[in-house]
Amino acid sequence: MAEIVAGRLLPFETVVPIMPEAAHEAARLVPIGSPFIGLSPGPSVNKFWGKDKWLSLAAYAARGGNVPVFLIGPQEQDQREWIDRAGFQIVDATAVRDPLILPWIFHALADRAVCIVAAESGLGHWVATRSSAILTLAGPTNARLWRPITPHHWVVEAQEFGSSKTEDIPLEVAIARLDEIVRQRPRLNRDTGKAA
Repeated sequence: MAEIVAGRLLPFETVVPIMPEAAHEAARLVPIGSPFIGLSPGPSVNKFWGKDKWLSLAAYAARGGNVPVFLIGPQEQDQREWIDRAGFQIVDATAVRDPLILPWIFHALADRAVCIVAAESGLGHWVATRSSAILTLAGPTNARLWRPITPHHWVVEAQEFGSSKTEDIPLEVAIARLDEIVRQRPRLNRDTGKAA
């Protein structure tokens, strides 16, 4: 809210430490050293972008040398079938070995991702706490007003295309924004914090 009043980004970043158990589980699920882009479609309801667009974005990320990893939780279980059928990796938070680290597993994965692309959801706020890049695909709500508190946030809003439906965001616009992020963000070695 302070940034909204100031009308600009404030010169601070809030960082929440990674839970060691979650970091270990994240490394088991997506090995360290694999450049990956996390894709979080969110529940298949009013903020859903559409499975064909998600799959096309995943294929584009793979052609660019980044492993696409779909991140799903309890509300996205219906998406497993079409993601599996396309042959992309899934990290299912409900399948982690210790249920106490369920929300923290995505937090640890975001720390190592080149970028997380997500529907409007709480995941964006988790990503922000690690200064990781987040691209929000926004539909019915004002994503700029409710954005994660980080200077590493990009957004594409359906309103830019005369709609309030996330599904109306053109694939080529999301791809262009993803390209912008990949160009601007150095790949960090999260063990040292230095550009790779």
